[in-house]
Amino acid sequence: MKKKLSIFMVGSYPLPVGGVATHCYCLTQELQKQGIEVTFLDTFRRQEKRIPPGVRYSMIEYKIWKVNPFFFLTHGSDLLAKSILYTIKFLSCFTYKELIKFFVVIVNLFILLRHKRPKIIHSHHAYPRSLAAIIIGKHFKIPIVLTIHASELVNNKLIKLAKYVIQNADKVISVSAHTRKLVQKHGISKEIQVIPNGVKTIEFRIDPTPVRNKYSLAGEKIVLFVGGFAKRKGPHILLKSIPFIKSKNVKVVFVGPDLGFQQTIQRMIADEGIENRALVVGEIPEKELYQFYKIGVLFVLPSITENEGFGIVLLEAMANGIPVVGSKIGGIPEVIVDGKTGFLFEPSNHLDLAEKINKLLNNELLCRKMGQRGRDLVESKFSWTKIVSQIKKIYLAYG
Repeated sequence: MKKKLSIFMVGSYPLPVGGVATHCYCLTQELQKQGIEVTFLDTFRRQEKRIPPGVRYSMIEYKIWKVNPFFFLTHGSDLLAKSILYTIKFLSCFTYKELIKFFVVIVNLFILLRHKRPKIIHSHHAYPRSLAAIIIGKHFKIPIVLTIHASELVNNKLIKLAKYVIQNADKVISVSAHTRKLVQKHGISKEIQVIPNGVKTIEFRIDPTPVRNKYSLAGEKIVLFVGGFAKRKGPHILLKSIPFIKSKNVKVVFVGPDLGFQQTIQRMIADEGIENRALVVGEIPEKELYQFYKIGVLFVLPSITENEGFGIVLLEAMANGIPVVGSKIGGIPEVIVDGKTGFLFEPSNHLDLAEKINKLLNNELLCRKMGQRGRDLVESKFSWTKIVSQIKKIYLAYG
């Protein structure tokens, strides 16, 4: 009997909202379905995570007393020495907490892989955790596959470490051509394969009535934003567009976890006196998220920085048959077919955004056509079944 291909993945799982974390969740879920055994090390501490069935899962605790150098002295002193040398080399890239986390990732990977060796270690982001994966991979002679998602390439503090990680991974996957261009812009000579993010294409039969009732949205046309409340995601740009949205009975709904910008948005709503036209929902359960997708008339992703490597939320909206509007920046233009599945607008230009929103709200037939085209595009190009088939070929090339 042929032995099942096993891989070890390093990243994080979603809470439920979070682009890269959602990518990791869906990727490991589909790999399991396609007969690949997955062990996942979650490097972001939060207990209430979604974990795919069948995946062996471990979550690290990066506290100083969890790092045990004596363990390395007796079982892997050479690994400890190498880890210390790497931290000296990239010390400027670490905060105090990241330094502790780096060593705890090393400890966890060493413990988890000492007795059971996978064929591949697959790490996400060229972050310190991926440096740890490369150090462990070289120690155990396990090939490293790295997926880059853009944010590591626009962070000046991390770029020295990111360049090293990308250069020393055995195989690098980029989620967009934009992200690959960022690598080339930094002068990194590495063959990189573009494999986009995917999305679930199952038709979810969900009754959206509960969220309409819970948030008093009956009779409202919903313009939806889903994402972390961070300035780089541009929720304030969408907020500025609201006074210029001409249709009646429109409510702009903001859904997602607070990443430090939610109070600013709430304060802006109050200052502008548009409480009746905007609703901040915040972080919600996955079931409610899908209900909001069902009641959305259109979806907006107004990101303002180049570290928007892709925009998985765009695919989620398109999978639910909603036309999408996104800023012409980062990897967003690789997802939205301008004028076909939605519209692109000039980054940070709230007037241009309002114009695109008005075009859709004033034309129900256009909304339906764009929504259907978006759904068709997702099924033909961005289903996880298709995406994982490409990634699986990379794994099989190593064993």
